[in-house]
Amino acid sequence: MLNLADPSAAFRWWRLPADGVGLARLEFIVAHQVKVHPMALLHPERLDAADRCAVDQLTEGYLDRGRYFTDRLAHGIARIAASRRPDPVVVRTSDFKIMSTPSSSAAGPSSRSRPTR
Repeated sequence: MLNLADPSAAFRWWRLPADGVGLARLEFIVAHQVKVHPMALLHPERLDAADRCAVDQLTEGYLDRGRYFTDRLAHGIARIAASRRPDPVVVRTSDFKIMSTPSSSAAGPSSRSRPTR
């Protein structure tokens, strides 16, 4: 079984002889596919102006930022699953830390945006 973190890489590895995906970590799928911490989507008022602008750009076209999160997350998981069909894919649920200050928020590809363990 493979371990995959990036949904966009799933179809690069589809020919490897594996019996599915043994681990796809949700927080890595969020980092690569959603590109913003869930709490930043729920509480944009806690972000500084630059991070708020980055979140606005990512979620452009979405009135509901929660919908943006679920759409992007579902797309990432589906992409990994489709690359290994009909074999099983194990997705481990999140262990995100909750933001304590605006400076620990996550927006965009900066190091601050990576999920923490």
